[in-house]
Amino acid sequence: HYPADDHVLRLRYGWSPRYSLKQDLPPVLQRWKEARAQEQSKKHPVWDFLRNHSKPWIAFEICVTFILEELLRTAVQGNSQLGTVDLRLFFVVIVGTMYGLNAGVFAAALACAGMALSYASKGASFAPLFYDTSNWITFVVYFVAGAVCGYVQLRNRENLRFMRDENSLLRERLAFLRDLYHDVLDDRRMLRGQIIGRRDSFGKMYAMTRELDEVQPQKLYRAAIRIMQDTLGGDSFGIYRIDNGGRFARLMAASPQTESLFSKSALLENYANVVIALDHGGLWVNRNLEQNLPMYAAGVHADGKLAVVIVLAKAQPDQMNLYFQNLFTIMCGLVESAMVRAFDYENVARHAMLVPGTEFLNTQAFLPKVLAANELKHDHMGDHLLLRVDDAWQDNGSRLMGAIRQTDEAGVLQDGNVYVLMNQAGKHELPIINKRLAQAGLHVTRVSGQEEDALLDEASEQVAAESHEGGTV
Repeated sequence: HYPADDHVLRLRYGWSPRYSLKQDLPPVLQRWKEARAQEQSKKHPVWDFLRNHSKPWIAFEICVTFILEELLRTAVQGNSQLGTVDLRLFFVVIVGTMYGLNAGVFAAALACAGMALSYASKGASFAPLFYDTSNWITFVVYFVAGAVCGYVQLRNRENLRFMRDENSLLRERLAFLRDLYHDVLDDRRMLRGQIIGRRDSFGKMYAMTRELDEVQPQKLYRAAIRIMQDTLGGDSFGIYRIDNGGRFARLMAASPQTESLFSKSALLENYANVVIALDHGGLWVNRNLEQNLPMYAAGVHADGKLAVVIVLAKAQPDQMNLYFQNLFTIMCGLVESAMVRAFDYENVARHAMLVPGTEFLNTQAFLPKVLAANELKHDHMGDHLLLRVDDAWQDNGSRLMGAIRQTDEAGVLQDGNVYVLMNQAGKHELPIINKRLAQAGLHVTRVSGQEEDALLDEASEQVAAESHEGGTV
């Protein structure tokens, strides 16, 4: 049942993919064979009857042949040449050779009965026939001839059946080997397609490596979440950043629509077994299915210390195997290499990114971080607050830097104001943030979404213009 042709593809491309020989021809051919078999079975009812009733038909043939043999023997009794031929023995040999042992013995019995009736028709007595053993030779020859000819035919039939069964077994073995060969070919094609285009192939690994070639940690978080979702098939990945004291883990990015699975801040002493596993083996697997613990966790180490933790909160039953564990380890290894490189670059270039004499990032360094946070927010992988800080230049910004978290960033945009980027913070956390900054003697104002977009667009255009002028010079 094909849908109605709307002629759109035919008019646009000149063809319409409505028929598939590969899918349609086998069932059509099978239905044709079934219909032909039914027609053939209906055309030959007589042969079907004879095929289903072979033994009575054979007995009828033997009896008719015996009658014809007796009539022929009576007709040629006066012939000097044909009279020397024993037609009854000829009948027994033919029947035994054609139909087997049982039919040969039955034909011998009929020949003996015919011989006895011929004796009786001549007026001979049955007493000399039974008491004179020399008269038994003819009867014995009949039975021996029927039995021997029937045995030869039966043995040939058994040999033929044995060869037929052996050929059937060989055909089955050949069909099995053919299916096995086709399975191997299918596996070969599948593996070749996996190598060329599967999500965990070498080509994909190369594309992932190119995508992770970033020096901006915020961009790496977004790229790592997206790549791991596409490759591993999960939808509950999260990335935590460990502070310098090693006490807290701050959520940096998470899979969309999984806010309830991840806490924005975690005390590491509550996850001592996970941290120990990451420090020793680099991988944590929740084999005991403990509650409130991720199914998988991998650590990223920088300068010999645990810096980032990549977690998979939930896993499917088919993902709790060694293959998925190895694939998760490989993916986390790629992410670890990229993050360690980005952290090293940021540490080395940190001094050049600051406004001279302060702890604030300049516009060229701060703007990409805000843009990356915006991308995480638009992709529903994270949230952030952009706060404008008044009187931030006091003490060269040391008071502001002491009041924010390690995962937060403070910098200057093109309007000359100081802004604070609070990663993984929303409007619900704003009162707590205002209270903490107020205790440090700072007053902040939240930048709305529309104002933030306009500010970022203006800053991006200015940075692009400056870069273009610098390249022209």
